[in-house]
Amino acid sequence: PPPALEPMRVYLDRSRELQAAKPIVAHYLRVFAMNIALQLRSRLRPADLVYVSSLMDSLEQERTQLEAQRAAKHPQETIREFAIDLSNRARSADKPEVSIPNPSQRWTIVDAPKVAQAYHASAVVLDSLRQFAPLAPDLAQRQQSAHKRSQQLSLALSRALRSPPCVPVDWR
Repeated sequence: PPPALEPMRVYLDRSRELQAAKPIVAHYLRVFAMNIALQLRSRLRPADLVYVSSLMDSLEQERTQLEAQRAAKHPQETIREFAIDLSNRARSADKPEVSIPNPSQRWTIVDAPKVAQAYHASAVVLDSLRQFAPLAPDLAQRQQSAHKRSQQLSLALSRALRSPPCVPVDWR
């Protein structure tokens, strides 16, 4: 997205990652991003509005295609279940006892970045549930914990591996 629409980038990025595996979740991440764009409308330039209009058109096409695939469940439930599952998988693969990742350990190189990314994706997907209603306290706590752990792990890995963080450090 154009620089003025940077706040929606993380939702669009996670949407692209999930498009093949979870098209309904991906679609609603883009819908949430569109809501962010609409909130920023007064600050947008004409070129930014072209991008927003294009996104709106693609969302409309996508919505029609997804109508046929839509499960009996409400999209909110599908998104919630996916976010909780992602959070649970990250938690089960995490090694919080490893406070200082070591580049000579397989977990640090292979698994830890995936764990940080899963925590981050879980927090972002949970955040997108706000388009339906405020987050329930248990989901807000889960989101906060997932976000905090993704940041901690990403920064520790960045220091240990001398590489850029594996999740966006400025999201929230």
